[in-house]
Amino acid sequence: METLPFSTWGGATLISNYYILLITDYKSFKQGVEVGKYGKPISSDKMPKSRVKRLPQYDEALKEFLDSGSNYYEVNLDALPSHKVRVVLSSLKWRVKNNSEFKNIKVVMHKGKIFLEKAKA
Repeated sequence: METLPFSTWGGATLISNYYILLITDYKSFKQGVEVGKYGKPISSDKMPKSRVKRLPQYDEALKEFLDSGSNYYEVNLDALPSHKVRVVLSSLKWRVKNNSEFKNIKVVMHKGKIFLEKAKA
């Protein structure tokens, strides 16, 4: 069998010298909705739900470190929204970089754990 591109229908298949059109989106075809090159109209109930803004647990962890008065701090991954080490590391580094309140904190990962360190001024 040989499949050839066919712009609106999704493809055409050669079976014994006859082409059979394959309709990839039958519902749109049946309802007469025109499918464009880059997409098609959909109803509002098919739209994905908007992402809920994250709560500031990462900022709270950094503030807790500053309030502790310690120079070194191990981050408890279980208390944060993500338990993935790389995600937490990236989130903490982003907050340190973009918030002047945390400019003197260094975020370090070692053997799957994340540590906070006060930078020497």
